[in-house]
Amino acid sequence: MDSVKSYSDFEKEVDPHGDARAEPLIIQFGFPGSGSTFVWQVLNSLLGNVKKTHKCPEFRPEDRVVVTVRDFRDILCTYFKRANLPVTKASIDFLVKEHAEDNSSFSDLYRVSETWGDRKNVLWLRYEDFFNNFDYLFGQVEKFFGMKLTDEQKARARASYSLEANKARSERVAVVCRQEGGAGWIDEKWQAYTIDGINGLHVTGDGSVGKWRQIIPKEWHGYVNELLAEPLKRYGYPLES
Repeated sequence: MDSVKSYSDFEKEVDPHGDARAEPLIIQFGFPGSGSTFVWQVLNSLLGNVKKTHKCPEFRPEDRVVVTVRDFRDILCTYFKRANLPVTKASIDFLVKEHAEDNSSFSDLYRVSETWGDRKNVLWLRYEDFFNNFDYLFGQVEKFFGMKLTDEQKARARASYSLEANKARSERVAVVCRQEGGAGWIDEKWQAYTIDGINGLHVTGDGSVGKWRQIIPKEWHGYVNELLAEPLKRYGYPLES
């Protein structure tokens, strides 16, 4: 069984910026809440020693980067649950501001777009394509890395990193967090421990696509579209209500 470990130790292990980088790296970059940990888990199980970061990696032509993006309105709803916030205009403003300020999540995602773009050594993955679709993810990995996965590799990844398996990991970590007195997402104790990249508030629901339409009141759909119009358009998500 996977063991609970310090999240800071995990971050050091997977940080692509930490050590002198003599060898080519495989790096998973993801906007928080975009399924990046799941993709990292699968990549690491198939390829080994895959790095993981929410910060834009320095461009090196020998490195390969796998980027995850997701409808930012669904990401917003993930953070309502992680932060245990009511769905109000004030909480919408707070969460968008948290991600939109300089040196924040949006800034790093934009830097990846500008630095790595559509180069041959970057693979862009949309959450809506790979969620609950291991076959799609396996196919993209085979194509991007020029390899053929065995049935055994695929079966092991499916069993190890299903949504149910990661929910179980999150629940186990949450027990430790509660023992430490963690009160919620803003309390760093909830992010102090991990099992295979999963923390105590990592898996917040069923991960369904388009859940923002039900969670965010309809009268605020236009407002949310306006706030997030630039990143939605940039990454190909329609402004719909």
